Amino acid sequence: MIGIDGILYDCCHLIFTALDVEALAGSGDLKSPYENIFINEEPRISLLSCLREAWDKTGQIKQDKLKDVGAKCKTSDKHGDTSKMAARKPGLIALFDVDGTLNTAPRKAVTPDMLNFMKELRKVVTVGIVGGSDLVKISEQLGKSVINDYDYVFAENGLVAHKDGKLIGTQEFINFTLHYIADLDIPIKRGTFIEFRSGMLNVSPIGRNCSQEERDEFEKYDKVQNIRPKMVSVLHEKFAHLNLTFSIGGQISFDVFPQGWDKTYCLRYLDDFSEIHFFGDKTYKVAHLSSPFILVVLFPPLLDIFHVP
Repeated sequence: MIGIDGILYDCCHLIFTALDVEALAGSGDLKSPYENIFINEEPRISLLSCLREAWDKTGQIKQDKLKDVGAKCKTSDKHGDTSKMAARKPGLIALFDVDGTLNTAPRKAVTPDMLNFMKELRKVVTVGIVGGSDLVKISEQLGKSVINDYDYVFAENGLVAHKDGKLIGTQEFINFTLHYIADLDIPIKRGTFIEFRSGMLNVSPIGRNCSQEERDEFEKYDKVQNIRPKMVSVLHEKFAHLNLTFSIGGQISFDVFPQGWDKTYCLRYLDDFSEIHFFGDKTYKVAHLSSPFILVVLFPPLLDIFHVP
C-alpha cells in the first residue's frame, strides 16, 4: 500500500520512506526509487505517480474541510466576519507600540500604507495597540475609529483598555468610586470627581470644581474625618487584584496609578493568549515576567513574519 508517508510492505507491515528505499536501491537510476520502481507493467505506474495521487487526495480532503468550515461560518454570522477571522492563528496576538514604530516620529500620524498593512495583518492574527499616550492622542495618530479598527487598544499602557470597541479597563473602578462618593456624607460636593491624567486617575471626593475657599474647608474637614484615607483603604481592598498604587496629595484629592506602570501592564487583559509578540522601536528584556511575552524590535519585514500576502 502506498500513502503520503511512504510504502507499507505487506510482508513486514512496515512503512519505508524514500530515503529508506534509496539506501537499498543500489546505484545509478535506481537511486530514484519513486521514479524507477513500478507497481504495474501494463499500464506502467510508478511509485512517484502513486505518491502524487495520494498527496493530491489528501490536499483535496483538507480543502473540502476548510470550505465546509467557511460555509458554516458564513451561515452562522450575519455580518460575514467570522469566516474571515477563522483563518487567524489561535492563541497569538501581535501588540504594536505607536510612536517610532507605527509612525516615524512621536505624535505623527500613521501613513496610509502602514494602516493598510495593519488591516491585512488583522486577517492573520489578533492585533492590539499599546501606547503610553491617552486615547485622544492615539486617535489623532491612528484615526478616530481606532478602537474599532483593532481587536485591542490599550491607551496609557493599558490603564484605559478597549476590546472589540468596548471599554474593559477602568470602568468597574470608576463606577464603584462614583457610587462611593455619591454615598459620602460631606458638607459640599462639586463637579469633576474623577479626572483622567497621563497614566493615572485623580480622585476628588469634593470635586475639582470647588472654589479655593471650599478647598481650604475640605482640607480641614478631611484632617478630622479622614475622608480620603478611609476611601483609599476601601478602594485598595476592593481592587487589590489590579495592583494599584494610591497617593494622597494636595488638599482635596488622591492619585491612582498601576504598580509597574509600563507597557507590560496591558498583559492582565490578555490571559487568553499563549503567545504574545510585542513590536516597538525600543524594547528591553523584562526579567520578572512570567507570561510568554516576546519582545521584538520592529525592523524585519512583518509581512514575511506573519505570512501576509
